[in-house]
Amino acid sequence: MKIDVTGLSIDDIMGMDWAVINRMSETDLRAISSRLNSAANKRMKRIEKSGLSKYSPAYEHVKEKGNFSTKGKDAVALKNEIQRATGFLQAKTGSVSGARAHRERVQEILSGSPKVKASGPKGKTTTTAPAFDPQLDSMTKAQKKKLYGALDKLRESNAADVHNIGSDVIIRELRRTQLKDRRMSADNLIRHLQEKYPELMEESEEKYAREQKEYQERTDEDGIFRPLDADESAHNPFKT
Repeated sequence: MKIDVTGLSIDDIMGMDWAVINRMSETDLRAISSRLNSAANKRMKRIEKSGLSKYSPAYEHVKEKGNFSTKGKDAVALKNEIQRATGFLQAKTGSVSGARAHRERVQEILSGSPKVKASGPKGKTTTTAPAFDPQLDSMTKAQKKKLYGALDKLRESNAADVHNIGSDVIIRELRRTQLKDRRMSADNLIRHLQEKYPELMEESEEKYAREQKEYQERTDEDGIFRPLDADESAHNPFKT
């Protein structure tokens, strides 16, 4: 079926029914993929220019596989690229504002006092801190600063590993280690974490491999592409 995408918005394209997309010619698939890729790559550039790329898991997942492109892709690959770009554009950290919010969330975790809004009496909004590890709350400002400094150093020296393992996993491991010895230096924190890399990496790689296999092998014998269902979508690489 012939589709004219020139008058469609990015939201229109992302909202297309997959029953319609599956009936498209390769030429039309390339056209809508090109539109989505252009929007997604521009988002990538804005995140890079903002200096927030290390706080965007969605950005990091894309960089691992390469920026969005239609070059050399057949119909099946184009369908995968369409959903990959859609997933990034809809990801919580697939924008500057989302990456900034994620950075603030990480900082709040490390400060031990993340704030959330709740409805108070007469509909008034109040700010409260949910229950967090009391051991983290009892850490001094200097210890928290050391923990965050160690995370930044790890990103600078081992960006690929931190990205592949995941910032949240790194933070939890650093926190557990420091709480065992609060006098541990930042350098020793980093050395300990690097010793744990093989174990953490293996766990992360196994999980990512499963996600990628499920994500890419969704074309049946008739060439019909099946998009991620609700459960798969909740666990796909672009959920953050």
